[in-house]
Amino acid sequence: MKSTWNVRHGARALTIPFACSLIVLAAGLTPPVQAQSSAPTNATAESPATAPLSKTGAELSLEQAVELALGRHPDLAMARHEVEAAMGATEQAGVLPNPSLSVSVEDTRKATRTTAYQLNQLIELGGKRSSRVQASQLLEELNRAQLQGRVLQIRSRVRSAFWDMLAAQSRLGLARQSNELAQAVLDAASKRVAAGKVSPVEETRARVALSGVVMETAQAQQDLVAAKSRLGALIGLPAEQLPELVGSILVPAQAPAPADLARLIESAPDTVQAAIEVKRRNALVDVERSKAVPDVTIGVGRQRNNEMGRDQTLLSVAVPLPLFDRNQGNLREAIARSDQARDDARGRKLILTTDVQIAASRLDNARQQALLAQERLLPDATRTYEATTQGFTLGKFGFLDVLDAQRTLFQARAQHLKALSDAQQAASDLEALLGAPLSVSNNPSTPAPSADARLISRETEK
Repeated sequence: MKSTWNVRHGARALTIPFACSLIVLAAGLTPPVQAQSSAPTNATAESPATAPLSKTGAELSLEQAVELALGRHPDLAMARHEVEAAMGATEQAGVLPNPSLSVSVEDTRKATRTTAYQLNQLIELGGKRSSRVQASQLLEELNRAQLQGRVLQIRSRVRSAFWDMLAAQSRLGLARQSNELAQAVLDAASKRVAAGKVSPVEETRARVALSGVVMETAQAQQDLVAAKSRLGALIGLPAEQLPELVGSILVPAQAPAPADLARLIESAPDTVQAAIEVKRRNALVDVERSKAVPDVTIGVGRQRNNEMGRDQTLLSVAVPLPLFDRNQGNLREAIARSDQARDDARGRKLILTTDVQIAASRLDNARQQALLAQERLLPDATRTYEATTQGFTLGKFGFLDVLDAQRTLFQARAQHLKALSDAQQAASDLEALLGAPLSVSNNPSTPAPSADARLISRETEK
């Protein structure tokens, strides 16, 4: 009877055959140990975090998660209401003032009574109406830009939470499989100690290793629960109702060149919002300046003089005299607010530039770590595991050495998975800052195992 160990990563596979009889002789195992190792394997294959997505019923892709969040998130609903409110303000700003009708009666005696009817209309001068409309339109434009910025922020947060949960699912799968291996090694060591072939120290070491793996599994389970809660809060679903995620974490494209970053910063949502706010503040200055020009109220009417027995036409013009109130205080405040908006725009641009540079640096660093783990760490760990396993079959290494090599391979895969997750989160942050998507690398060797992938499987042939 022969056994085969398959270590899968992406599309590549490493097969290490060795004689099962040598393991049984070295570890002092009997055929029941084979059942011991196969039972946990089946349990892991059916676990929620590592089961095939086709068996879990409902699935949730990244696009679906983003669509749910954009339709349910309360921040976006509030931003849409702000846009509607600004549209109403723009409509109101362009409305002409209503005319007024006045009626006056002189003398209560009918014979000598004089009755006057007059229609008055306020005429705004100094461009007040056009200035109000322009300021309201800019406020509406600002609210639309803020809505778009919030959409990008929600999209980025959903992407980060999605990659976080997808990575947590894979880490839990790794931890459970490592737990199975550590339990099998402990059983093997216990039998060897009972047979008097090795020192009890070997069993103690195996027990300590199992305790560490159990703690890692518990931590991975907690991380998955937290990741589910974060993603569920964004898309409006309770964590227990969140379906299984489907997808693979890919290495994102590298950050744009410094010249391209500088160009993208000029069109970034934060930069656009700051520029619109400056224009709006300047428009408010024009509004306050136009208020210094007095408005004119004209009136036309009819007067009936009963004593004289005739009707008279009434014409009136009213102009306020700007002797004391020339709106000078409001104008001064508006000018100061305009200067403040320009200073704020410069400060926000500096902060945005710093944040973009940090996010780009994080992205490049995470990509380098992911590629380093892909090209060097994983192959080295795999070769070490292969050499240790082959040496074990020749009696040069102990069973615990095989465990150490196997755990090293698990840790290498976990580091690679973390680097991929960090790279995707950095890419999401950079996309949210720049408001421009980054293309995904088309390298077929970079995807990490999906949630339903079994990273290490034992196949036994009789």
